[in-house]
Amino acid sequence: IRSPSCGGKFKLEVCIEDFEIEEGELICKSCSNKYKIHAGIPILLDKMDNMDLKRKEIEGWKKRREMKKILQLYWLLFKGGILNIHAIKR
Repeated sequence: IRSPSCGGKFKLEVCIEDFEIEEGELICKSCSNKYKIHAGIPILLDKMDNMDLKRKEIEGWKKRREMKKILQLYWLLFKGGILNIHAIKR
């Protein structure tokens, strides 16, 4: 696991440990950002002021996935001889 802010490595501080780490903190050795571990789950979200940027990034990935599906369909149609790219009007 690396810091989502800078990609740096983490130092682990454990508060509650049973069979696995229940509560604690991951501290980036590079940028010193701290990320809580709660109920065994590291919370790797950046500060809340970056949430709009993260939402835009997620939307971008969704659009990219949809575009990939469309391009794959075009490729299958072209490969199967159903679509002639020279016949497509610009």
